Amino acid sequence: MNWVSTGWSRPRSLRPWSTSSFGAVGAILGTGAGASQHAARLSGLGHQVVVGTRDPEATLARTEPDMMGTEPFAVFHAARPELTLPTFADAADAGELVINGIDSANAVTALSALPAAALGGRVLIDYAVSYVYQQPGDPEHS
Repeated sequence: MNWVSTGWSRPRSLRPWSTSSFGAVGAILGTGAGASQHAARLSGLGHQVVVGTRDPEATLARTEPDMMGTEPFAVFHAARPELTLPTFADAADAGELVINGIDSANAVTALSALPAAALGGRVLIDYAVSYVYQQPGDPEHS
């Protein structure tokens, strides 16, 4: 596995996922505003959290806000060094609960590319919603 943070090892299983099982691993797929807030909250509750992305090094190298104006993930991550940043597949494989925070335009492609074992036997919460990303100057979508 190619983990960005040091000192990571696959955690022992702590099923079932519940507020009484502090230390359970939650995998958040995506690094946007929604995914970051889920990661911060679960981590703040005492859960071990991994945040998956397509390319960890590229994600940490970004210095500009995303298309929604969300701060670069590296800024968020610097304030929360306990979070690890593996690939989508490695994050899903490590999680007992997997939360899909990948934007709807890319979610199906990203989730379909995961090996079946990465999601097998896990609860997947998918909150991706259809959203039309408009850039300044784009015509209105109907």
